[in-house]
This record gives sequence, C-alpha cells and structure tokens, in this order.
Amino acid sequence: MVPEKGMQAIPEQIAAHLEAHQIRLNTAVEKIEGRHVFLKNGEKIEADKIVLATDARATARLLHQAESVEWNSTDCLYLKPNSTPPQYRAQIF
Repeated sequence: MVPEKGMQAIPEQIAAHLEAHQIRLNTAVEKIEGRHVFLKNGEKIEADKIVLATDARATARLLHQAESVEWNSTDCLYLKPNSTPPQYRAQIF
C-alpha cells in the first residue's frame, strides 16, 4: 500500500519523530566504519542507526566493500482510477 501523499511520506514520517540534531540531509560522506560516519568536511559522527539513500555502488564505496555489486533496477508505476469501483457482493477485476 502506498501512502496517500506518496513514497516521500515515509521518510518524512521518520524524520518527524527526530530532533533536528538527530538527522543530517544532503551531507557529503567520505566513509562509514561501523557506527561511525566520516563526513567530507572532517566531522565524525557516531550513530545508532544510519540510513543511506544512495545507489549500490556508492553504498559499497562508503562501506569499503567490493564495488562489483550486482543489482537490478526497479520501476514502480502507480495508477489511480477516476472513480471507485462499484460495490457489489463480489468484485471482478
């Protein structure tokens, strides 16, 4: 099931429960080692949880793993009808 306001609603709901100092967006990361995130500006952050919004190659580079990660792309198409289907005892699709 897709949230009414789209997939972006999922990270927005997660972020809504965090304090401003608990989340970093659009921040350049040099590497990740265990629970430590090393930013390109030289700052080091210790985190209980880390969410990466990157492709497989960038994630492998940040985690110092083999860059020959195999992956498949996924496309999602969501359709919304102009009206709701009639309410019968049995619905046929």
